[in-house]
Amino acid sequence: MRDTLKARLPAAKAACLAGPSGTAEAVPFPIPLETNLIRVSLGAFDPDGRTAPAATRLEGLLAALEFLPKDEEHTKIEAAAGRGIAFLLRMQIGSGPYSGGMPGAFATRVLDSSKIRIDYVQHALCAWMRYQNLLQSGLQSHGVRQ
Repeated sequence: MRDTLKARLPAAKAACLAGPSGTAEAVPFPIPLETNLIRVSLGAFDPDGRTAPAATRLEGLLAALEFLPKDEEHTKIEAAAGRGIAFLLRMQIGSGPYSGGMPGAFATRVLDSSKIRIDYVQHALCAWMRYQNLLQSGLQSHGVRQ
């Protein structure tokens, strides 16, 4: 997972810097879906698979890991954070003109599911960077892979 995360950070940074702040564009892209929907949405923190709420929750959980005592609760939060990071990696657009972008949600019934907004990318990028820093300082990845 570390290699995957490291490889995707430059694309996410580029997507974050590419457009004017606050703009949103509807993007006709295929999200790589798997037949097992539970696998795709694992780590989303909600049934619609919204990316910005998942990323902001991850930012908070990962910040808490920096000061919480290393006990059973810490281990549970580490595992939840690993699943959330893997979810965001699965949701990121990996190729094409919108490569590096982050759609609004997994579920197409969500209002902004096909939009890429600067805040979607920014929150995911901040969560990935904090997770990468914590991994480098000894956080357990719990075997979660993309």
